[in-house]
Amino acid sequence: MNILDEFNTDNPCPSTSGIAPKKGKSANPSQWKRNVIKKSIATGKGYLNYKGREIGERKTGPDCCCKKYKCFVQINEEDRKLILENFNKFEETYVQNVYLGGLIKTENVERERSKTGTGKKRSCLHKYYIKLGNRNIQICRNGFPSIHGISKKRVDSVAKEYRDPTVTTPAQSNRGKHQNRPNRIPSEWVSKVDSNIRSFPCRESHYSRNESSSYYLSPELNIKRMYQLYLKKHELGLEASAKPIVSFDFYYRYFKQNFKYSFGSPRSDTCKKCDMLSNKLKDKTFYNGIAMKPNKYR
Repeated sequence: MNILDEFNTDNPCPSTSGIAPKKGKSANPSQWKRNVIKKSIATGKGYLNYKGREIGERKTGPDCCCKKYKCFVQINEEDRKLILENFNKFEETYVQNVYLGGLIKTENVERERSKTGTGKKRSCLHKYYIKLGNRNIQICRNGFPSIHGISKKRVDSVAKEYRDPTVTTPAQSNRGKHQNRPNRIPSEWVSKVDSNIRSFPCRESHYSRNESSSYYLSPELNIKRMYQLYLKKHELGLEASAKPIVSFDFYYRYFKQNFKYSFGSPRSDTCKKCDMLSNKLKDKTFYNGIAMKPNKYR
């Protein structure tokens, strides 16, 4: 008898609340590679980027050699080190930008000089300060990013947010919040994957159904076999060289994250007598003995 016969093929696995409980350990976003890199960038620690290249820790930049403010003279090496340490304690880029914005003052241009070029006239000017204790020390545009160990481009980006005098904090970053995602699996194909997984017959544990909410698929199945059956049913029309719309990796992750399914039967669904008879049926000598003496076992 085929082992699939004991699974009722007319009754697919029931759904309790749309999606079955998640199986396996819970996700820990703080350990994800992109989040580790993001936090390392914000805190100024060394890290390996996505290409595997080692990036050093954040350090104070070179002396700006400013003659007007004498930035690196007003702020000695010990103070510069303390400023950088306090800046790195902000573990989010947005919080750091709020801090930087508080040290930048925007003022109207008092006097405009005539220019022969075609460049745009400045609508405002920015003044940069460093706070040491109760003192606000003005420094130049080059010394400000150098002391904080950041790029001029980042400082300009923060200063640009404060051109409007009504703005008190910089805007949140919108990176990654767009809907232009060409690699995203369309919702109709996700529904096909979901219905395909639910179409496989399964059963509950016979003896431990009150202790566990797990469902069990046939031991003749596995995720790879299920994926092959999915391709045969839904993506059969694709050319041999064409890439499937739903990859095995996506199918595998969707199965693990959304279904509490196992393969085979739980250990608790057996009894001593059943196991003994099952083992005897597997024994050829015992099986042949039954065939030779049919009346004895009727």
